[in-house]
Amino acid sequence: MSTLNVIALGDKNESVRRLQAALKINADGDFGPATDRAVRAFQSSKGLTADGIVGPKTWAALGVTDIAPPQCPAPAGFNRPSLTLTEQDYIEEARRLDKPGKPMPPLILRTFSEVESGGKGFLDDGRCKIMFERHKFYKYIRDKKLRDQLAATEWDICKNEMRVNSRTKKPYHTAKDMYLGGAGEWSLFQRALAYDPWAAMMSVSYGAGQVMGFNYAVAGFKSVEDFYQAMCYGGARGHLTAMVGFILGNPTIHNALFVKDWKTAALGYNGEEGVRLYKYDTQLADAWKRLDGK
Repeated sequence: MSTLNVIALGDKNESVRRLQAALKINADGDFGPATDRAVRAFQSSKGLTADGIVGPKTWAALGVTDIAPPQCPAPAGFNRPSLTLTEQDYIEEARRLDKPGKPMPPLILRTFSEVESGGKGFLDDGRCKIMFERHKFYKYIRDKKLRDQLAATEWDICKNEMRVNSRTKKPYHTAKDMYLGGAGEWSLFQRALAYDPWAAMMSVSYGAGQVMGFNYAVAGFKSVEDFYQAMCYGGARGHLTAMVGFILGNPTIHNALFVKDWKTAALGYNGEEGVRLYKYDTQLADAWKRLDGK
């Protein structure tokens, strides 16, 4: 599916943002006279026809590749799996976490899903439920000049809000990060995609388990693009599969769940900041008690 449209003077869209970002000019998404002049100058410098029309040859010369993620929600006619989970889904995925003589209760996965996403991995419009992390986008943008430009002009999608943990001496983000919630997170994500699709996909937590994009390999995927596609097109079972994959890739979390050591599990899954600020360990313990009926 092509996302690099042919664009020219007068267009206003995300492709224009990608063009402007590649040209390192103000990326407001409006193909006005200043952008037209910048395009013609670039085309002339590369020996292309300087007509101001940005097509395949100009995109290629800019080094912009068509790696933007697939449409979410899935296009009409796409036979996507169910957006809701069944008891059998939980049972089958929990079996992947079993150890010899130690079965994993399916309710453990329900508990995580309840805390991470309210037990629902999709918005009402069919899009995957996400949370965009602006400090991660700042980290993963590979063009330093672009990163610094965005941090100065579009801090709501690119901000290095960091401080240092006194015990580990490692940086972590603060509670000042901006979250719009629901569909609002997609508005932030889509703006980030226009600048650096790979960095944007790495900087989002997805679905029922809210697994971060940068954890794609731990969750069992070859690339963040594959992970994104599974989150958008794989239905609710795809979300559960990714969550289990992430747990399997983290033995500390895996082992803690057998003894319901919620603090250790939360530290591994949500990080120290998540436990300290959002009490994920307490949330997990409370959700387990509520779902277990005890």
